[in-house]
Amino acid sequence: MWTWPTKVSTKMPDGTRLTLRPMQRNDREAWDAMRARHFEWLKPWESTNPRGWTT
Repeated sequence: MWTWPTKVSTKMPDGTRLTLRPMQRNDREAWDAMRARHFEWLKPWESTNPRGWTT
């Protein structure tokens, strides 16, 4: 049975374990830094307001 939030884990070909877990508040600084480093690559997938940036 699935519960939410959940962790997803798998064994990699080299034998190490990769686990994805839900984000937590203390992940914010690292998340923001990663998004800034990869801004251009992420740009095509960023959400946008179809009507532009009107307030």
